[in-house]
Amino acid sequence: MSRTFDLRTDTLTSPDAVSREFLASDAFRADMAGFAMSDIVEVATRILEAAPASPL
Repeated sequence: MSRTFDLRTDTLTSPDAVSREFLASDAFRADMAGFAMSDIVEVATRILEAAPASPL
């Protein structure tokens, strides 16, 4: 079972939860179509901090 994940409206409690949700999604499977697992040589995680809101 999968659903559309929308970062603007969905809230998850941790980066791990976001990762699990996205990795189980149809969108991820579609993005990875055509790539062989043997072609992936390195995976890195970078936690980003939210930028301040624009006053515009």
